[in-house]
Amino acid sequence: MLKRFLMLLFLLGSWAGVPILALTASSSSSPEGKSEIRVMTFNVKVDFEEDSRVPPWDDRKDLCAQVVKEARPDLLGLQETSPNQLAFFQDLLEGYETVGKMPLSSEEREFFETLFPPLKEIGFDSYTDVILMIRKEVFEILDQGHWWLSPTPDKASIGFGNIFPRITVWARLKHTPSGREIVAVNTHFDNTAPSQERMAKLCHEKLQIFVDEDLPILFFGDFNTDQGRGDYPLLTSGGWKDSYLASPEASETGRDDNVPTTGGHSRIDHIFYYGKSLQAVEWKRLESPDPERALSDHFPVLSVLAID
Repeated sequence: MLKRFLMLLFLLGSWAGVPILALTASSSSSPEGKSEIRVMTFNVKVDFEEDSRVPPWDDRKDLCAQVVKEARPDLLGLQETSPNQLAFFQDLLEGYETVGKMPLSSEEREFFETLFPPLKEIGFDSYTDVILMIRKEVFEILDQGHWWLSPTPDKASIGFGNIFPRITVWARLKHTPSGREIVAVNTHFDNTAPSQERMAKLCHEKLQIFVDEDLPILFFGDFNTDQGRGDYPLLTSGGWKDSYLASPEASETGRDDNVPTTGGHSRIDHIFYYGKSLQAVEWKRLESPDPERALSDHFPVLSVLAID
């Protein structure tokens, strides 16, 4: 119960970030006449939970900063970041705007307090499991929003079999170099099935409004699912592409599925995209500058996409 309570506390915090360093992927130049968009997703591993696989936050935060700085993302999707970690990344990443820290209504606060009564004594007013960092010199924010990954997506809720409330955050942007409008979407699916399939279905239903406008869409995050799970075929259907598979080369050994993004064997952190104006030209799993100190229990992932 205590672990569940602590995890919810982290989900109710806020965060931001951006940077990288790579080891398992080759670089590729964009087709002539096209601008590039650098997209990064990173589950940073909350700092208050002990994990024998991951050093304490104070022992790895400078490594994370180095990786993000070297990655130079235009869009950075963060998951599982505490308020303390968010403050760190926000101080580090001047020139970025943050989307995803949303005030909770009194009804939503009551929902969380019912799930976890100790929260009533602590008090909270926002939910920040998913944060989107946007480079201001590259993008102008035109609109933004979110939905809960549940049967009632317009209010804080669960209901797909998940223990914790999950959320998706989006921003409609103007890409300054190309003049195009695009949509950036960051999410954090639950780690239980079949909740992931239900969450994938809901996200595609919600994103259909942008598809109908023929807008380029970047959809990334910690999906807690690999290409062998039931929701992956849906996530890559209807014109949606996985930047790992679409890029010219995604590992040192060429085209394969042996580049996990966690300590196991699964590639569960993805950067999907939709739209004929987007083309994946590079995919990287980013490595810690210090092999003896892990950045997180997930590897950061970077994808470079050309947009015309």
